[in-house]
Amino acid sequence: VRTSTIPEELGRIGYILTDKTGTLTQNVMVFKRLKLGAVSYTIENKTKISNLLEEVYKKSGIAANESQESLVTSTSTKRSIGKNTEAMKVTEAIKALALCHNVTPV
Repeated sequence: VRTSTIPEELGRIGYILTDKTGTLTQNVMVFKRLKLGAVSYTIENKTKISNLLEEVYKKSGIAANESQESLVTSTSTKRSIGKNTEAMKVTEAIKALALCHNVTPV
């Protein structure tokens, strides 16, 4: 156990997602860029991001006014759309940002 290389086996941490109280940021977040692999979305891609999110939630049958529980439970959504599609990747990233409030590169 003492000679284990667990840190090397686990890989390196690229980002830390944290929940902030908003004391310093006043709960204001400004979208600058969303980078998913080789694809980078900026404020100019706002319409495309919106369309991808809409595509996921339309296919999942979740209306805009439904409960938050429906939005978080996305197993059936992943099955119907496919978890590796661009729309699903963007949706999962936006959901993580909405829930965590902050992403810090390490």
